[in-house]
Amino acid sequence: MMKKLFCVWVCFCSFLLQADIWVPDRAAGPDLPAWVSFDYAEGRFLYVDAAAEASDADGSVDKPFSTITAALNQAKPHDEIIIAAGDYHERLRIRQPHITLRADALHQARVISPNDDRSVYFALRIDAGAHHTRVIGLDISGGYFYTVSLESTWSQNNPERKGVSHVLLSQNRFHASGRDVMKLKPMVEHVVIERNEIFNSGQRDSSNAEGIDNVNAHFMTVQDNYIHSIATTGVYAKGGARNSVIQRNLIRDVGSAGILVGFDTSPDFFDLAENPEMYEAINTMVDNNIIDGTGNSGIGVYAAKNSLIRHNTVLNSAQTYHAALFFGNVLHGRRADGKRPPAIDVEVVGNIFHTKGNNPVLNIRHMRDRQVGPLSSLTGMPQMRMNGYAVASGRVNFSDGRPDSRLHQRSTLPDWQRHSGSDEGSKVGELALGVNYRSTINGEPFMVETSGVAYDYFMNERQSRTSAGAVVNQ
Repeated sequence: MMKKLFCVWVCFCSFLLQADIWVPDRAAGPDLPAWVSFDYAEGRFLYVDAAAEASDADGSVDKPFSTITAALNQAKPHDEIIIAAGDYHERLRIRQPHITLRADALHQARVISPNDDRSVYFALRIDAGAHHTRVIGLDISGGYFYTVSLESTWSQNNPERKGVSHVLLSQNRFHASGRDVMKLKPMVEHVVIERNEIFNSGQRDSSNAEGIDNVNAHFMTVQDNYIHSIATTGVYAKGGARNSVIQRNLIRDVGSAGILVGFDTSPDFFDLAENPEMYEAINTMVDNNIIDGTGNSGIGVYAAKNSLIRHNTVLNSAQTYHAALFFGNVLHGRRADGKRPPAIDVEVVGNIFHTKGNNPVLNIRHMRDRQVGPLSSLTGMPQMRMNGYAVASGRVNFSDGRPDSRLHQRSTLPDWQRHSGSDEGSKVGELALGVNYRSTINGEPFMVETSGVAYDYFMNERQSRTSAGAVVNQ
């Protein structure tokens, strides 16, 4: 039994972090999907300038439109709309495929919508038929429900269900939403959200206000973003979302969870032909994220199948409840047609997990619901190794609440290793953080095997032996 108390010495405050921990003009990652292109479009260029006054505006350089909506009304597939600096008090709707919106100067074209007017559901809506949309370099705020809404024709009774596909959202600022900043609806596919700043969700209603809310949308890539000041969860993929990649994001100051692999969805939003078991997330990869400051889970796994969680740095998590790594239950509305499966096939390698409250660093939950009965959050054990664990004060605890478990809430790392038959090479100790979230445990970098992760948060190449956590310390 380990009786030593382990604490964390954090040798910086947030304001002392180097300015380049996240910058919007960092280079695009080399691991974007092959379909992504930043090249200018093949069609016409239409120009927009909020200060334009030409009564006979035609979208030319000399006679630009004064609103983005006017340009969208004239645009045809493969056209590109170039938007000058200025304030655009409008809401945008992209209806046609192969349309690009590009700011002339990064973040200087500001689309401003109210978040308290119910008639303005969104600041930017991308319709189900608007495939191959690109939005690059804008500042877009507001929306009664969502700042950005990616649409579909989803309905259980609609045999022609489809969602918008191949959407690139790059180097934008999305913020000040009424609820969620970004919504991906069922059957949306192939969305890349990269190098954006996403912040200040829930300005009207903070009870359910995610940074990125993906419900049964597939092949979503969320990478190299700064997601902060979020009322509830930073990013989640649920409702049967398949093949999500969430990597190299800086996620700070969220009221609920940092990243959720799955969550709790109504049965109405599952595609039962593809996912009859109602897994909430399938084939999800969570790599190299920095998560700093969460009310509950740093990373949560809910009814997920085939999840990879590697080389993340999770700090100051579980301030109110849950754990740095939390396995949770789903209820599916307590409906008779809900399946409520436990998670299965979870691999957790090379992470740093730290809690700020008195909650465990790892918790596998079991619950007994009066209506649906006992619910387990996990089948078997996660495959874990080479993780570092620490707490702000007190001692590091592990918990498995399932009925056949003997791992009580104040169990140690050796207890957890014996119980799980896993997590070899892991360490509990005093965590110190230097600039840009470089970490040491007990005064030394915690060196582990890379487990197939090629880069770190800063796109530094990892060697065969590398640091645990998101940032290489060498």
